[in-house]
Amino acid sequence: MRRRLPLVVGGGLGALVMAWTFYVTPLFRSEALLQIESEQQASGLADAVSSMPGAPLLGLGRDELETRIGVLRSRRVVDAVVDTLGLTVRVVEPSLSRAMLAQVAPAADSATEVEGTLTFTRSDAGWDIAAEDFTAGVTVPNAVAAGDTLVLGATRIVPTVRDADVRRFVLELVPRYVARREVLDRLEVRRQSAAAQLITLTYDDPDPVMAAAVLEHVLSEFIAYTTGAARGDAGTTAAELRRQIEEQRTQLTAAEEAQRAYQERTGVVMPGEQGAAEVERYANLRTALDQQEVERDALSRLLRLVEGRTSDSAETAGYRQLATFPSLISNRAIQDLLVTLTSLENDRSELRLARTDANADVRQLTVRIGEVERQLQTLGRQYLESLDEQIASSKTAVRQIDRT
Repeated sequence: MRRRLPLVVGGGLGALVMAWTFYVTPLFRSEALLQIESEQQASGLADAVSSMPGAPLLGLGRDELETRIGVLRSRRVVDAVVDTLGLTVRVVEPSLSRAMLAQVAPAADSATEVEGTLTFTRSDAGWDIAAEDFTAGVTVPNAVAAGDTLVLGATRIVPTVRDADVRRFVLELVPRYVARREVLDRLEVRRQSAAAQLITLTYDDPDPVMAAAVLEHVLSEFIAYTTGAARGDAGTTAAELRRQIEEQRTQLTAAEEAQRAYQERTGVVMPGEQGAAEVERYANLRTALDQQEVERDALSRLLRLVEGRTSDSAETAGYRQLATFPSLISNRAIQDLLVTLTSLENDRSELRLARTDANADVRQLTVRIGEVERQLQTLGRQYLESLDEQIASSKTAVRQIDRT
């Protein structure tokens, strides 16, 4: 009898385990690994301490990681996941994926949370509805057409059963705080190791689709929150810098106005420095004026020489000599005209190999060459006029300094 007792107990325990295995609801787990990059700009002693081999084991520099873990489990992130996935609605039966059975979303125009059980039975027009233990004051319709939206307080439900064989299903509606607590119970957020900036996230759910979706939305909300916070910090810093710049500009303007008013009131100036500055400015103006007058004289002589050579002839080739003038040869317009002349003359030379000068194409190229050469003359004249204006301006400035 004593020998049989362990066998009986063992067999009974095995049977219980097998029965439990068949009847217990299986849980599916989704996992994710999150790497946290530190945003702290450590320097000096703090940098030296954090780089010590044993610093992570002592808990140095873990405050930021603990903050990230707190954000991942915060009410803001969890509530966003609850609202996005409609976790305030549970499928009691049949054992199908909630995502396949009903579309759920929060109603923006109501904050009333509802609680109770809804039984949907397929009918010709859509679904008949039976409500049990429902929140007082919330009216539940007796039926809803296929594809219509059922609004109950802060929850919107669109029954969308894809399986035509499903004739009946039951939904349980729970308040948000219950759904939040359930998510937090199933969500595990922990640091992977004391020496790593890694966070491990796991979530268990009877629905494999929902297990993956919850973790995906947790990470999405966390990234959106941290990105928004960083953008907000950068915007605050930029606004503060703009404010400081504007304040410095105002102070500088006020100081300059005060200095000018003081000098006008007292007649106090700095003759030594102002005199030296005026002398330097006068010398620079005289140097520039001399250079401009020399250049103007040289260009005037060249223009008279070229125009004298071309006045008694129909040829305008003499105007090309203007391109050799030092200030004109570096001009982009002059360079483009010279390139155009070279191309036109090459084309005319090729035509002359087979045609006479009386040919229409040859004469057209000759006329075009003359036009380009006269453009050289126009540019030379315009540059001479520009030099005259510069000389007049420089002389006016010199006379003003002389009077001062």
